[in-house]
This record gives sequence, C-alpha cells and structure tokens, in this order.
Amino acid sequence: MCGADVNALGTPIEVEELIRVDSLPRKPKVVGEGAVSVGVLYFDDFGNALLDSSLKDIEELLDVTYDSAIEVSAGGRRFVGKLVKSFSHVSPGELALYVGSYGLLEIAKYMGSARELLGNVSRVVLRRLE
Repeated sequence: MCGADVNALGTPIEVEELIRVDSLPRKPKVVGEGAVSVGVLYFDDFGNALLDSSLKDIEELLDVTYDSAIEVSAGGRRFVGKLVKSFSHVSPGELALYVGSYGLLEIAKYMGSARELLGNVSRVVLRRLE
C-alpha cells in the first residue's frame, strides 16, 4: 500500500467518535426512580448490543439481581428483558441482559437480533420492573 491514498484504507471517522477502552465502564445516568440511561457502544455481527456499563453499576443503581425483569426502552419502544448469567437462560425470542466477553453488560435477543428489535440506537433506558 506504499503511496496509496490514506482514504483507500477505510472510512474516515472523527476523533470524537473514538472510544478509549480504559474509560470503560461508564457510570449510567440516573433518569428516574429505578431507571438509568446507558450508552450502546456498538452492535456485533449477531445483533447483540454492547453497553458501556458494568453489571455491578446496574445491580446497585436499579437494585436488581440475576433473574430480575428489566424494561429496555429505545426509540420510543419498550421491551422486557431478563438479567441472566448467559443469554441461553431465556427462551427463544426473549431479551437477555448479561455480561459479555469485555466485562460489560450486553443485550441480546435469543435466536434473534437485538439490533433489529431496538433499532440503531446510541442509548437505551433500563428500568427495574416490580
């Protein structure tokens, strides 16, 4: 590639779009009683949403534990997910919130795509369900 135009290497991105890995996890923003707003870092090839927050922060701020029901709001739509150790702990078509390989919380639709369900959003609101 010697002498090639740098733009041939890929799509340019703005410096502000870069994410420092050492700046994660980020603290969720409390947006109401039992509700937090968290960032969506990206959607993987399976359609799972990698969030910018840790399980510990979500457990503390929402007062939830494994098997708790959590409302996931995005783009004006609401869905119910379950906080689980692995996305295989929910039934096909259900949303699972679990810790992924980066140690951050992820949202997955078992046997489906969370991205198709949530849309291409940059934030979601998580709310504890009673």
